[in-house]
Amino acid sequence: MPTPMRTATNPDHPQPTPGVVAHRGLQRRFPENTLGAIRGALDCGARFLEVDVHLSADRVPVLFHDESLDRVCGVRGLVHRHTLAQLKRLRASEPGRLADRFADEPVATLAECVSEVASRPGVTLFVELKASSERVFGAERVVERVVPLLAPIADRCALISFSEALLGEVQRRADLPIGPVIRRWRGRAVVDRFATRPVYLFCDLRGLPERGDLRVEGTSTVVYEVGDAATARRLGDRGVALVESFNVCELLRALGAGV
Repeated sequence: MPTPMRTATNPDHPQPTPGVVAHRGLQRRFPENTLGAIRGALDCGARFLEVDVHLSADRVPVLFHDESLDRVCGVRGLVHRHTLAQLKRLRASEPGRLADRFADEPVATLAECVSEVASRPGVTLFVELKASSERVFGAERVVERVVPLLAPIADRCALISFSEALLGEVQRRADLPIGPVIRRWRGRAVVDRFATRPVYLFCDLRGLPERGDLRVEGTSTVVYEVGDAATARRLGDRGVALVESFNVCELLRALGAGV
């Protein structure tokens, strides 16, 4: 898979500049985790993309961050209690944030996302397996449904999660990179608890120490959620390889890395 190291350097800022991951696609302009958000991010030059995955009631991996449908679809209920056919009749329009601007945007599947990424050479996909899906279906079932869909982009994707059980199951079943997700930097020792050392470690910006090096030996550090170039550059100077942003197009331009 493509190297996770920093992808751009600004001559006015000689320290390393981290690469930018489109957090749930181009979330700032589109409903998150939709094909519109994915295409928007890739069209403006994003080389790294992150999406969230739940299973539907009939065990189909769909792109969705919340366990509940309320915020994204404007209806009550849980993702895992709806079949794919039922979810496809809903609209992933984020009405509370975006009103009716995307009233025709459907819920996307992981297979549709993979197809889009497969058509874009050089793009790396991070798939976050939601811990609530493990609780409902079990780690084995979640992983067995997700991994085969990634075959067309197996050399440029990674699976990430807050759930160690899910990532452990990935390592048992597939030769794919993994990345634990943590909320606080003090939890970084999680990388030592896997059979093979994770390629990535994701950490919340709010959980980082104010100063100090953020490198973890043998693992690339990724920080979320980063919205401005100054913060991204400071993180790059501390050893961060990638930053996740809802505002990927503007951040790429500010870092001199966009198209």
